[in-house]
Amino acid sequence: MNIVIDITETMKSYDPKDKYKVISRYDEKFTSLHQALKWLKDKYENCSRSKMYYDQNEHYSYHTGYIYGYRNADYSHSPIVKWLQQDWVSIYELKPINLEKERTKV
Repeated sequence: MNIVIDITETMKSYDPKDKYKVISRYDEKFTSLHQALKWLKDKYENCSRSKMYYDQNEHYSYHTGYIYGYRNADYSHSPIVKWLQQDWVSIYELKPINLEKERTKV
């Protein structure tokens, strides 16, 4: 089993008029769902979270991940910069496609 966690990090200032913007995007790969969920628990242990859903069609959606929210700061220089961060985290299972079975015209 190949599990991929896709993470999109977003941030905004504390100003209520500001909007979230994407600051980075990356993925982590695991051999089992158990390992992936443990990694998420360790990484986002003290964060608030909301469920994220994938809308398959107008009548059906399913839970595919979480939005983790937390306060973040850069202490590497002065003045210290602080912001609100949301990480949009989706979990996927990758599997190969049998091209012989799925014969498509190219």
